[in-house]
Amino acid sequence: MRFLRRLFGLKVAPRHGDPLPKQKAATQELMILEIAREYAAREGLRWIEPVHAEFLYSPNGPYWLVQTNFTGRGYAVFIAINDETRDVIGTHSLPR
Repeated sequence: MRFLRRLFGLKVAPRHGDPLPKQKAATQELMILEIAREYAAREGLRWIEPVHAEFLYSPNGPYWLVQTNFTGRGYAVFIAINDETRDVIGTHSLPR
């Protein structure tokens, strides 16, 4: 799909694995991380740095997946946030 965009100048919505434009991604990622941090604090989940946020697609629409303790082993929290409404749509935590 990327080669078609380069070859024909097609404007195609990004799919899984395609990055967002850098400027848009940077500001959205900061907002998403703040939403996830507030949610974790409210629910009593441990927030362990470093944190990774990834923009993904599903049949239900685009969403962000935030993972705490990204480079470590053990306890981690996964928080899924809807891209359009900014609502938390799911959480999962891995025990130690």
